[in-house]
Amino acid sequence: MSARSERLGWMLGGVIVVGAGVAGCWPFDYASDPVLIGQVCEDGTLDCFGTGTGGAGGTTTVTPGCIPSENDSGLDDTCGVFVSASLGQDVDEEGRGSKGKPWATIAAALGAATGKPVYLCGETFAETVEIKAGARVYGALDCTAAEWPYAAAKRTVIAPTVEGMALRVTSKAKLELYDVNVTSADATTAGASSIAVFAEVDTDVMLTRCDVEAKSGAEGESPAPEGTGTPGPIGENGAAGCINNQSVAGGNGGANVCEPGAVKVSGGSGGTGTIGDGSDGSAGKNGAMPGGALGTGQVDGAPVVPCTDGGEGAAGVAGDPGAGATDAELGTLDASGFGGVAGSDGMTSGTPGAGAGGGGGAKGCANLISAGPSGGGGGAGGCGGAPGKGGMGGGASIGLVSLGAKLTFATVTITAGAGGKGGAGGVGQPGGAGGDGGSPGAGDGTAIACSGGKGGAGGPGGRGGGGRGGPSIGVAHTGTAPSLKDVTITPGKAGEGGEGDGAAGQGKPGVSKPVQAF
Repeated sequence: MSARSERLGWMLGGVIVVGAGVAGCWPFDYASDPVLIGQVCEDGTLDCFGTGTGGAGGTTTVTPGCIPSENDSGLDDTCGVFVSASLGQDVDEEGRGSKGKPWATIAAALGAATGKPVYLCGETFAETVEIKAGARVYGALDCTAAEWPYAAAKRTVIAPTVEGMALRVTSKAKLELYDVNVTSADATTAGASSIAVFAEVDTDVMLTRCDVEAKSGAEGESPAPEGTGTPGPIGENGAAGCINNQSVAGGNGGANVCEPGAVKVSGGSGGTGTIGDGSDGSAGKNGAMPGGALGTGQVDGAPVVPCTDGGEGAAGVAGDPGAGATDAELGTLDASGFGGVAGSDGMTSGTPGAGAGGGGGAKGCANLISAGPSGGGGGAGGCGGAPGKGGMGGGASIGLVSLGAKLTFATVTITAGAGGKGGAGGVGQPGGAGGDGGSPGAGDGTAIACSGGKGGAGGPGGRGGGGRGGPSIGVAHTGTAPSLKDVTITPGKAGEGGEGDGAAGQGKPGVSKPVQAF
């Protein structure tokens, strides 16, 4: 916006009511009519911009000589409210807001302005600024001089140190901002974005001689699994022998039921201890499929043939992985900011581990009249782990967001930083451990039974897909594309996609665009 257009308004009684671009108003040229400066309204009123109080939908007022870029001699205290981060205080007292007693923060000054312009010292304000009503804000003032003259080389900077939005315009408010640079901080929370200027729906934002810069978006989260698949119960111990001539039953195998499908995963029973040859244990089960091999019983021979332990159950198989985020979606843009595109969750859980075989039983004892001890039962297999979650999308770097706002630029640059990398797909939940086999029952030096085997571990769940990389966008908008006359836009590097399982699990990178519609 030119210095001349800054002065458009009605001049009446030494007061200029300033506004721009309202239907039914016709601007006069200051050069051809230096007395009548401003706009005539269709209905003959003096102000077709609202109340003139700085409220939502209204405008601020500015007196002659109070536009810094047009006044070489500095500003009078009556011009408006003055702010200096280094010299001011946020103490509500007599004279506060004058050049001698400036406010310390922009937020406090806006609250006290009541329709008057706000004048900012040419220094850095490390605060997030929210405009909730009409506001006219001038920067680049030299507050080391008594009259706070305009100093084009000393641009004011709004640069909060916390992540998020540096400057937000809300509630149908109108903002006119002159000679102020706006820079958002690097995002550090997983998946968070860095947005310099955020203009909500039905707001009116006019930037003149402003540099707008967003820093980097943050990498998306890689979700960590919680817990494991259900572990397999242990097998029962065998019973003691060499007590009487009654056969000794083997220990029962551990039993487990795993979802989905309610798969029964059981260890085999231990072999029976007898007066004659000891019996074999039974094989483990994995649903209808065989599990660990049975253990053999102790038998007579020359010398005696010992028993064997039950065989260990096989481990389960990993679940199927999820797909990485595609480039079919950009993400979401709404009043809460930018939301990235996550990868798909893993497709399936791991399969259960197989149940183990039961241990072999013992032959008769040395006294030749007592039954030997029994074998231990096999441990049950562990259940498979649940699928992993998809990686989160990377955070965005966006210079300016417009949710259907009216935007006007004059000598403005908009720069975006790097988009955040997409989060890696979360690994699947580990499968549950297989249950230990039961111990053999006690016998004597001749009658020796065997242990059950260990159940197989469940397979891990399928890994999630990688999230999409965050975008780097100069101007992101919903609704009609804004006019970008007299603005220079430089996007940064798009975020890389997050890793997943193989090429199909890799998330797509974000976009790098000067302007992007959502």
